Amino acid sequence: MLRNEAKVKKAKKPRKGGMPRFVPTDDERALVKLLTGNGYDQHLVRLCISNRRGPHTSESTLKRAFTHELKARTVELCATWQRIMRSIAAFSAPV
Repeated sequence: MLRNEAKVKKAKKPRKGGMPRFVPTDDERALVKLLTGNGYDQHLVRLCISNRRGPHTSESTLKRAFTHELKARTVELCATWQRIMRSIAAFSAPV
């Protein structure tokens, strides 16, 4: 009986391998929000955010880590365009 009990395999604990997930700082969040709010594309924004492994983050990491900031881009751009159009309308006089 002892031999059969010794042959029973225990369940392996899942190993956590590889790099830990990228966690953005408040400064990086502010930078992404500023750049996307001013109309920069994601492929240019990701070049400004450094990664632990390389010189910049990938697009998938940017989308995963900065989803809120990237979604806020459309709201901020719409508000900016509305302000611009209002100022143009205020200065243009009918002929």
